[in-house]
Amino acid sequence: MNWRKIDDNWKSFVEDYNLKEESGENNYFYGKQELYRASEDFQGFYIHYENKFNKSAELGSSFRIGHRLTFVSPIELDQNWNLTMEKKSLWTRIFNSSEKLKIECSDKLVINLLPIDEIEFVTSFFPDLKLSVKKFDKFQNQYITYGQNVLMIETKYQPEEFEHLKKTREVMILILEKLKMNKKIKPAHNTVYSK
Repeated sequence: MNWRKIDDNWKSFVEDYNLKEESGENNYFYGKQELYRASEDFQGFYIHYENKFNKSAELGSSFRIGHRLTFVSPIELDQNWNLTMEKKSLWTRIFNSSEKLKIECSDKLVINLLPIDEIEFVTSFFPDLKLSVKKFDKFQNQYITYGQNVLMIETKYQPEEFEHLKKTREVMILILEKLKMNKKIKPAHNTVYSK
């Protein structure tokens, strides 16, 4: 993994989209954890970007242990529904289905609004990508309250090309736009943001 390239990609991402950056790092006895954080207000939707990875001499650091890339936006739903979308395993795709994505959604209309082709494209460089609409729980973010509904994209893979960050952001924006246009979501107003 090329740490310098990941750092340069993040800096370009923040600069190109004029994001508010809050990056930092944690030092441990076994190495250092980089915390790249940024946010933006897109048409009333606050989107929080976070890339976390360990710079370590430990063998496990190269196997995505402790790494996480998340794009999260607090939302309000038109009714109580949830969504989980992830890439099907290779064996499932070979033997059971030509579809690449496993989609579980309690509101069938939402499935028809999703940009499936674009999401599949992003899974080509983030094979474990998971897209969900759920209540925010285990992930820490000082600007999102516990139990808040969020749209989240997450992976343990690192964005080794600037294009990976760019395409993932485009998918996030497209989903927010389509769901808002069809009155399935609106921006959340009960979250806490710094001024």
